[in-house]
Amino acid sequence: MNKIYRLVWNKSLNLWTVVSENARGVTKKRNVTTNTSAINISDLSNQNNEEYQPIKTLIALTIGSLLLSTGAFAATNTGGGVVSNSDGTSMAISPTTAQCGNGVGQASVNGNGGVAVGCGNNISGTDTTFQQALNNRRGTGSNNYPTGAAAVLGASTAVGKNNNITGVGGATIVGNSNISDGGNFHNVAIGQGNRTGGAGYNTTLGIGNDVTGGTTNSSIGIGVNNRVRGNTSIAIGRGVYADADFSIAQGNTATVAQAATGGIALGNSATTNGARGVAIGSATRTDGQYDPATAANADGTDAIAIGTGAKATGNQATAIGRQSTASGDKSVAVGDTTVAVGNGDVAMGQDAYARGSNNLSATAIGRASLADGEDALAVGNTAKATANYAGAVGNFAEASATNAMAVGNSAKASGDYSSAFGNFSEAAGIQSIASGNRAKASGDYSSAYGNLAEATGRQSSAFGNVAQAIGDRSSVFGQGAQGIGNSTVAVGDSAQAQGENDIAIGRNAATASGGSNNIAMGNGVSTGDTGQNVALGSGITTATSASSDGGAVAIGRDQVARGDGAVAIGDPNQANGNGTVALGRNNTAAGSEDATQAANGAVAIGNENKAIGQGSIALGNTSTAAEAGSIALGDSANAQAARGIALGSNAVATNADDVALGAGSETSTASGNGYRTGTAAPSSVVSVGSVGNERRIQNLSDGSADTDAVNVRQLRSVQNGVDQLGESTANALGGSSAYDPTTGIVTAPSYTVNGNNVNNVGDAITALDKGWNLQSNGTQSGAVKAGDTVDIGTA
Repeated sequence: MNKIYRLVWNKSLNLWTVVSENARGVTKKRNVTTNTSAINISDLSNQNNEEYQPIKTLIALTIGSLLLSTGAFAATNTGGGVVSNSDGTSMAISPTTAQCGNGVGQASVNGNGGVAVGCGNNISGTDTTFQQALNNRRGTGSNNYPTGAAAVLGASTAVGKNNNITGVGGATIVGNSNISDGGNFHNVAIGQGNRTGGAGYNTTLGIGNDVTGGTTNSSIGIGVNNRVRGNTSIAIGRGVYADADFSIAQGNTATVAQAATGGIALGNSATTNGARGVAIGSATRTDGQYDPATAANADGTDAIAIGTGAKATGNQATAIGRQSTASGDKSVAVGDTTVAVGNGDVAMGQDAYARGSNNLSATAIGRASLADGEDALAVGNTAKATANYAGAVGNFAEASATNAMAVGNSAKASGDYSSAFGNFSEAAGIQSIASGNRAKASGDYSSAYGNLAEATGRQSSAFGNVAQAIGDRSSVFGQGAQGIGNSTVAVGDSAQAQGENDIAIGRNAATASGGSNNIAMGNGVSTGDTGQNVALGSGITTATSASSDGGAVAIGRDQVARGDGAVAIGDPNQANGNGTVALGRNNTAAGSEDATQAANGAVAIGNENKAIGQGSIALGNTSTAAEAGSIALGDSANAQAARGIALGSNAVATNADDVALGAGSETSTASGNGYRTGTAAPSSVVSVGSVGNERRIQNLSDGSADTDAVNVRQLRSVQNGVDQLGESTANALGGSSAYDPTTGIVTAPSYTVNGNNVNNVGDAITALDKGWNLQSNGTQSGAVKAGDTVDIGTA
């Protein structure tokens, strides 16, 4: 163990003693406060033990200093030692050459003011008149050194063995086999085998250090086998090289290369190769051996490498952390095993990797983050941006396509120009956007906004939590809304537009999957799976056509329209059948009262009307056309049978083909045969009233056909004819016969025939027709009537 000693006066022993540097001497006014070990200087000459060598050296330095400071001795030889060309200010102290032995010569001084103590020490150049001036620390001009001194002695001092000082400048050597050559201006070498040179003011301390070079000035080498070639540079450690001006190298085999002006290398095998570079860190050790390749290395100009194995090879690059690498100019790598490859790249965090290109830098921040591409950005644990201009921000975020951006934990953007914002969001399509937790936009040019929103179709858009835009060009707005078919629109919570070109607007509005061009607008409305339907309103409003070419329309609350061209409008109505129409409130146009069966062409318009059956019509209020082809018009009109017609409030057409005309009109079953014709009763009738509520039929034209109705005028004409006939008949009968026009009765005539009164023409004729009997000679021969011929013969 090296120890530092000094001489102090021991009052009790009355002699000089060697003590630790921490001990204090005493003058007549001060007492010694530290115990010391007394050693008689005269006894040291007989001691050859190495532990006394430092003491001997210190004594020699002390004596030399005293001699030089007092000028008491001049050109003195002590046993051995040679002084030449001196003005009496030099001193050489050593045994003789023979005594030194081993081919080592005695001490020698050539010149003024030199001091050589020990065998083999040689001072060959001194100059006591050289004045030293140093530049200011900053700025221009110079100051004398030391402060206030007009000149600095240029004499040299060598203490030890085999030391050699050449040239002028006032070098100081303490130890063995040290060399100071070159300018030597106040160089200092302490130890063994050290060498100082260069312009001067260099210092070595240790073993085998070399501080030399033509321009080396004010440099320091401390340790073992270090080398300093740079101006104002420092090398500390073992095998350390500080070859550049203004450099610092410290640590086992640390190196600042010659071109690395102003460089710093600190740590085992740390290396700086670029100007103003900084390398701080040690090499790793494997199987008991240090691997220099793993040491800190700053190769670039103004580069900084800090950490075991850190490497900054680019100009102005910075690598901080174990095995970090910054290879691009102005790149930054911070963290264990981080890598910044391209110019301006930034990698921060354990295992972070950034590689830009074409002077467009990449940035990776976070553990295991990866930014690989021009202007790529990855921020977060394991975030990855692997394409040009891609950005990934968030833990496990990934952006793998050109200009893609992923923001959020586990967000992924894999389509060119795509953007994913939110935890677990995904944007896979070209220019797609996914915003929200687990939102997905997989179609090209698609957009998904909201938690679990999904846009899979090309140019599709989904806005809302759990919204889905599946079809190409589909647009969806609302929580749980779905646009399944191409070019669909779904707006509202849980709205569904499933067919191509369908539109569903409103909460729970839906179009079925089989149709196309359907429109469902309103809360809970829907369209069927065929045709091109329109449903507008609320509740269970439904429009369903019967064929793919048809289309139903349902408008209002709880409307139902089923069939091609079916229409239900109002609150609520049901139209079931092709061409059926139900307009108003609670109307039904169908094949059954519960509207489960279809009937084509049925029409129900008004309030609570029912048109049941094909072609039936019910208009008004609570009217019913109960069978196919029936018509009921008015308030509570009722056509109960097929093809029956009830026109008017409370009109009732009971039988098939019956017609009830007018309010309260009723039909009943026909009975009896036709008057005078005797034809059977028909199955249907026409009624313009009811019992007790008969009504006239006015403005009736004269009938002409056999089955035409006749009007009163025609009846009056008949009456006139009858009256004339009666009059003429009475006149013709005679016998006091008369015609009564009020009753239409002709009274019977009264005739006297053959003495008998008869009252009708028949009896009169009968009486006249009797004739008379003829006898011939008393014998009946026959009856003779008027107009008979009687043949009278001869006798």
